Amino acid sequence: MKREQYKSIAALQAVLLFSHTSRRIELHERGVRSEVVTDGQRIELACIGVDLALSSIYADAGLWTPRRFD
Repeated sequence: MKREQYKSIAALQAVLLFSHTSRRIELHERGVRSEVVTDGQRIELACIGVDLALSSIYADAGLWTPRRFD
């Protein structure tokens, strides 16, 4: 698996795996956490001090967005 290969790079602090079929990102931060982020959530990359909305990352991806009905 590629993620295991990335772990061998000492300077690499985080790996993001982006889905191309849905609004979903896997975050793997070395020694900190692993997290799956889906539509409507935010993703924080503590190692570089960045916080991003998943919707902004996928804004022009052309993926279907489910509507919420209240």
